Amino acid sequence: PWIDMARNLGHPIYNVIGNHDLNLADASGPEDAGETFQYYFGPEDFSWQSGDVHFVAMNSIKYHGHERGGYHTELDERQLEWLRNDLETANPEKLLVINMHSTFINQRGGRRMPGIDQVLEMTKDRPAGVLVLNGHKHYTILHYYTEEDGWEGEADFFELNQAVGSGRWWRGPKDYRGVPVAIQGDGTPQGYTIIRFDGTDYTYHYRGAGYPEDYQMRIFAPTEHTSGENPERTLLANIFYAPPTSEVEYSLNGGGWQPMEYNRRPDPLTAGQIHGWPEDIELEWGGAGDAFHMWEVVLDEELPPGRSNRWDIRATKPNGQVVTGTRIFTTRE
Repeated sequence: PWIDMARNLGHPIYNVIGNHDLNLADASGPEDAGETFQYYFGPEDFSWQSGDVHFVAMNSIKYHGHERGGYHTELDERQLEWLRNDLETANPEKLLVINMHSTFINQRGGRRMPGIDQVLEMTKDRPAGVLVLNGHKHYTILHYYTEEDGWEGEADFFELNQAVGSGRWWRGPKDYRGVPVAIQGDGTPQGYTIIRFDGTDYTYHYRGAGYPEDYQMRIFAPTEHTSGENPERTLLANIFYAPPTSEVEYSLNGGGWQPMEYNRRPDPLTAGQIHGWPEDIELEWGGAGDAFHMWEVVLDEELPPGRSNRWDIRATKPNGQVVTGTRIFTTRE
């Protein structure tokens, strides 16, 4: 019904097929694994243009059996030929946005999805660059491709593996509304992404479900975590949608801005508290993994006990976007 409602309102619906959309139980082979998706939503590979942006949606999930997990990720030769032909008919000056369910490179394991090298080659000369949008992993990674990844273009090839609405699969203890906490393994709350386009430029903004719009980071004051050599003097910040190349600074009690250091590491909330809770609360949602958007600073000295302190943090992303956060806390006596 919601599909018909959206169509009646005149809103276009652009969907990308994922692993949970396949006919795993009923398909006789790869050729009809996406039959139900196609019936309701349309083709698995398609493109459209809006303003100065050329959008491409592609199926990166390939069926290979009836069992749970009976799929792999790939862009096959037929799809690569289709993409090559599609880009030949599109204005090469436009920003290219590729939408697919899985990532080109698994930043945790290093696996390169078959087809990535061909895509990097055929898009390297686009002056406005490439934005790749995906999900699937239930953690957040923002990655600018470099020569080490095989990118030879002068413009950006940027992949945003987004936070998902279900968070950690709708699992975990429930809040006062009866909704599972479902914080992702990297500490990012369940939520969604807002992307705004201005010509060939774009901004991306994270919105945590149930949180105010300016909630863009979780700040850990000293003594709120036990990791590191000097937890009593270490400030941590999990900045949910900040790439590792962002410039992150802090100010203590109104002082000057000082740099923080990027450090890929687990979020203390998920690693030490939520994912460490007893099993009798029906957690069963896996352990915490490294967050790809963590920064830290170790103070020269411990803060005086019993003092009220204010941490201000600002993060400037590579595209110039700035997000800020504040934490007020009192050191222990």
